[in-house]
Amino acid sequence: MASQPPTKVPQLDLAPQLTRPLSPWNPLDYLRLLYWVFYFPQALRWYVETFGGGYIPPSKMNWQQGLDILRDNPIQRQLLLQGAFLLVIPLLLLTGWLKQVQVPIDLGALVFILAGVVAGVVALSAAFGVAGVVAFVVAFAVTGVVAGIVALIVAFILADSVAEGMGFVVVFVMALGWAGVVAVGIVLGVTLGVAFVVAGGVTVGVVGILAGILTGILVLGAVVGVVAGMTLGVAVVVVVVGMVGVAILRLDAWVLGVIGLLLGQNRYLSYAALTPLTLPQTQKQLRHWLRQDWAAGIQNINQLLAYTYQFLPAIETLNRELSLLSSEHLIYRTAQLAEHPYDWNLVRFTSASLPNALQAKFLDRFFILPLRRRWVSLINCNLRLDTPAHATAAGFWLLHDNSPAAASHAFDTVRDCLYGQEMHALAVSLALFETAENVSAIAAIEPPNFPEPPYLRPVTWRALQCFCHVILETKTIVGSVSRTEQALASNQALDKLKHILDNVDEVPEAERQLVRAIAKQWQQALLDADISVGE
Repeated sequence: MASQPPTKVPQLDLAPQLTRPLSPWNPLDYLRLLYWVFYFPQALRWYVETFGGGYIPPSKMNWQQGLDILRDNPIQRQLLLQGAFLLVIPLLLLTGWLKQVQVPIDLGALVFILAGVVAGVVALSAAFGVAGVVAFVVAFAVTGVVAGIVALIVAFILADSVAEGMGFVVVFVMALGWAGVVAVGIVLGVTLGVAFVVAGGVTVGVVGILAGILTGILVLGAVVGVVAGMTLGVAVVVVVVGMVGVAILRLDAWVLGVIGLLLGQNRYLSYAALTPLTLPQTQKQLRHWLRQDWAAGIQNINQLLAYTYQFLPAIETLNRELSLLSSEHLIYRTAQLAEHPYDWNLVRFTSASLPNALQAKFLDRFFILPLRRRWVSLINCNLRLDTPAHATAAGFWLLHDNSPAAASHAFDTVRDCLYGQEMHALAVSLALFETAENVSAIAAIEPPNFPEPPYLRPVTWRALQCFCHVILETKTIVGSVSRTEQALASNQALDKLKHILDNVDEVPEAERQLVRAIAKQWQQALLDADISVGE
């Protein structure tokens, strides 16, 4: 068989180039960890996945898992200790600086506070995972200390330049208050941005969290307005929201990415791992890759999703390129997209509208907004079937979402495309099999007519053929009066289901969970029938 010609598309590899765990005795590794926290938080997720036994998202973490990890996993425990060290050092430096300017410090209270902080970090790590907590606390501590010192210096300089005596004190307090407000906004923005990136996932969830934070800031501003005057309350809200926004956008990371682009480095995108702002030429580069080699372009997009925050340009480019595909290539190319996506929302938002989803999530979480539910209901966040590209992406997403009946409806609109009839028949078959929950229901199924090969999904069709054999054996179980025939048929049916489950990892990812769930459901139904196996 002739080998495939080499692709003209460079394969991105944005993962950290580290071949060993971080060492607690290597000072350079602490600098590396600081760099990861502030400019490459995805590396912490990669580090735990690669060396720490696997990354568990905060939404799936529980106390028992967290405690087990800290007890049994030396790599993650060591990472936590290194993060705690980077947390304590800025606090000690701040304490030393305060002593230099003759601010009284109670050492006993300081030790107690530091011990409490470390204990809190351990507890948070058990609850939410080591990687995210290390990123959060280190970013918070370093940014907080730096911003606090800068705020004090700015307030002192302003007060010293405009007033003396009691006037100096008044101006200093006022300047420190506003500098503190700015510092709080910056600390919140940087810390939350880092934590969001480590947590992973698509921008929709982040927008929802930001809406909740904005609501809290507005409530705080209202309280300040009641206590100190409405003008001051509004000013505090504007400054904090502005600083949070600027800090989350991370213009510094965007500038680094632009510099890397100008220098012509292939890894320039990794320099902008933190900024949601689209880098110049990103969409043009993605279009070029997809048109030169679709599979290689998809692989590069998955790298972007894993190690950068460039989700928006990836979605926009994919939507445009899919809409330009001919009927001969549309389903095949979309199947490649759905083969191993880093985030399945990539497939979802090539059908549903990402801007609409962002708007709806923001409004839904902005709980002080009147009539927000009504406004959200007016925004269309549903999967779209209005074009062949949207319908095809919807079909694959719905298979992944364990909704084969809805997937069959989506694929029905593209049955005239190459592989359209096959995908429609596949979804119809899975929907039919999924509804059978007992032996009688399985036996009542009339196996559908399968399309002729060649297939887009040959492995799935082999699994469906096994299901059809199970149906025939189940008809024997239900219809026969011979216990021996029933037991033999039951054994053969269970063997087929075991074969499906043993090989289910070979089934394409979109329908894999459906095939596994149906096989387990039918297996349990046969076992519940109380047939004497081997009689």
